[in-house]
Amino acid sequence: HNHVDAPSATNSHTVEISYEIDDGQTGSGYDSNMVVCTFSQQQKVPDAKPIPDNLGSDYKLVDGTAQQPCPNPARYAVTEGRYSFRLEVPDRAGNVMERDHMVVVDMRPPVSKVDTPVSDSAEPSEVTITFTSRDFPEGSESGVQVHRCLLQPEGAAAASNGSGRRLSQDGPPRIANGPEVTFGEWQECGERTAGGNGMHTGALRDGSSSNSSSSSSSSSS
Repeated sequence: HNHVDAPSATNSHTVEISYEIDDGQTGSGYDSNMVVCTFSQQQKVPDAKPIPDNLGSDYKLVDGTAQQPCPNPARYAVTEGRYSFRLEVPDRAGNVMERDHMVVVDMRPPVSKVDTPVSDSAEPSEVTITFTSRDFPEGSESGVQVHRCLLQPEGAAAASNGSGRRLSQDGPPRIANGPEVTFGEWQECGERTAGGNGMHTGALRDGSSSNSSSSSSSSSS
């Protein structure tokens, strides 16, 4: 059993990769000095943020050269882009185990836009609010993982809408075919797609409200 422990996405200028090697009870064994690893950048970002000078000598700049023996953990200084880590382990019988792992370095948040026109007039009891989100930077976007929406009345609309009618007493507003909406609280909404777009469909009963949306990517330190 051989395992590479590394992030698939990060917003940090440093990447640490560790590994475990097990040749099994019937294996011929391996020499740790013969383990080779290569970390290379597969896709660059033209306006990538520069690597800080204070990371220390433990973090190797990525130049695509092989390291033998491969340090464990292996530490690298990175900027935005897509990277590939390859681990090669030969055993004493001449067999070679290879493991590949991709790392996306994404240091910028997604950008969201509410596409539904904002109106000061009273809305019908069912309102469709659409929005789109796009992750950046191009070439190393990690993808939008979740959308959160905030729905809240505007001023006196907490008691009545623009025509003087109170919010319906039939029940709280809810996302169509979904959960109830709590005014003033961020809640997950929309559908995640491969392109990072989302749609929020809200069913409001005689209510006048304001809305906004935010999105977050899968980057993690």
